[in-house]
Amino acid sequence: MIYYVSNEGDDNNDGRSENTAFATVEKVNAVVRGGDTVRFRRGDTFYGTLNKVQGGGKTGNTVFEDYGTGKKPVISLYKTAVPDAWESFDENIWRLDLTESLCFTGNVLLHDTNVGFLRVDGKIFGRKLFNPAQLHTDWDFYSDSRFVYVFCTGFPGGFTVDIACDSCGVLLGDYTTVSNLEIVGSGGHGIRGGANHCIVKNCCIHQIGGAFLPHYIENTRYGNGIELWNDSEDVVIENNCIFDVYDVAFTMQGNDIVNGWVNIVFRNNIIWNCEQSFEIWSKGEKNGFIGCRFEGNVCCGAGYGWSHNVRPDRAVAVHLLMYELECPLTDITLRNNVFYNPMGGLYSKTGTSYEIPSDYNSDENFIYMRNEQELCVSGLRFTIEEHELFSLYYCREKNSVFHTLDRKYELCELWRLNHDTQLDLENECILSGTAINVQKK
Repeated sequence: MIYYVSNEGDDNNDGRSENTAFATVEKVNAVVRGGDTVRFRRGDTFYGTLNKVQGGGKTGNTVFEDYGTGKKPVISLYKTAVPDAWESFDENIWRLDLTESLCFTGNVLLHDTNVGFLRVDGKIFGRKLFNPAQLHTDWDFYSDSRFVYVFCTGFPGGFTVDIACDSCGVLLGDYTTVSNLEIVGSGGHGIRGGANHCIVKNCCIHQIGGAFLPHYIENTRYGNGIELWNDSEDVVIENNCIFDVYDVAFTMQGNDIVNGWVNIVFRNNIIWNCEQSFEIWSKGEKNGFIGCRFEGNVCCGAGYGWSHNVRPDRAVAVHLLMYELECPLTDITLRNNVFYNPMGGLYSKTGTSYEIPSDYNSDENFIYMRNEQELCVSGLRFTIEEHELFSLYYCREKNSVFHTLDRKYELCELWRLNHDTQLDLENECILSGTAINVQKK
C-alpha cells in the first residue's frame, strides 16, 4: 500500500492519493504495515517519531520517502513553547510545563521532559545544569519530571523557543528504507535500531542529542545521528548529510549477542560539526564487526559543534573513535574518505588497550590537520608531521595523503555530492579563518 502525508491532509482520509493524504505521523504509525510505502510532501513539517515497522521481507522494504517539489520533508521532534505559557519561578528564571500539551506546539504527543538542548530564534543553547539554582547565564536550562527551567533576563515569550527532548526521529526495523527526509530536533538520536536489510539515503540529520542517557551513569548525556545496534546485517547508509550532533554522526555499538554487525556500509556521506564522525563500540565477547566499510565520506570539524563546550568529556573530539572494544573481530575497511580539521585528533582508542585492532583497516584517505596536531589522542602520540612513523607503528594510513593547515585558519567548502542539504554550506561549515577547498585528487 502507498500512503501520502501532507500538512493539508486529514487523518480521516484514506491516505492513498495526494488529494486524500493523511496529516500526521501519529496516523502513519497507526496504519503502516510491513512492505508499505509512506510519502511525505516536500516543503512540509511533520512532528513525532516514525515507529519501528518490520518490513515486508521478500515482498519489499517498508519505505519512508518524499514526494512533490521543494525542500525535503521535515520530521521534527521539537516542542515549541507557547509564548504566554512561561511562568516566573525565581528572579530571571522561568519555567514551562512539558507535560501539558497546551503549553507547547509541535511534537505535542511527546510527554518526555528530559531536555537535550534549546533552540532560541534558530540558535542552539546546550548548557544543561542540575538544578534551578545553578542557572545564571541566558538560556542555561534545567529540566525535571515536569518542567524545563530557563534563565532569561527578559521574558522568554518574546523569543521562539524550540525544546529538544529525549526522543528519536526514526526507529529502524528490518527491511526498511528511509530516503530524502530531514530529521531535526531530537534530544536523543536521529535514527536508531538493530536491523537487517535496511537503506538510509539522501537524508539530512541535524540538531540532535544532549539529553541524559536513561538507565545509565547519572547525568551522562548522549545523542547520535545514526546508531546501529548489534545484530545488524546488510545495511547501506549513503549520501546523507549529518551535522550538529551531541556525540557521533555514525556509530555501531552494543553487546554483540549473536551476530554483531555484518556487511554494514557507510558511503558518500557528508559529516561536520559532530563531536566524532565514526564510532565503533562493542562490549560483547562474540563475533564483532564483519565485512563493514566506511568509504567516500567527507568528515569535517569533529569537536567544533554546539556540544563541545557544554560537555564534561572533551578529550575525544576525533573523527575515528574506538570505544571499549571487547569483540574478537573488527573487520572494518575505511577508504577514500576526507578527514578534515578535527579539534582533537584523527583517532582515539579507549578501553583496556590503546592499540588499534589489526583488522581495523584504514588507508588511502585524505587527511587535513593543523601543524603539530596529534594523529591519535591515545597511546603513542605522533603529530601529523610524523605521519610516516605513525603509519609504520600503527600499520595504517600508509597510502593516505596528508595535508597540514595553518594553525589559526580553518574554513572548509564542501562539494555537495548532489545533496539537497537545504543549507548554506559556505556559512554552516565555517570553523574560523581562511578557506581551503577539500577535494579528492
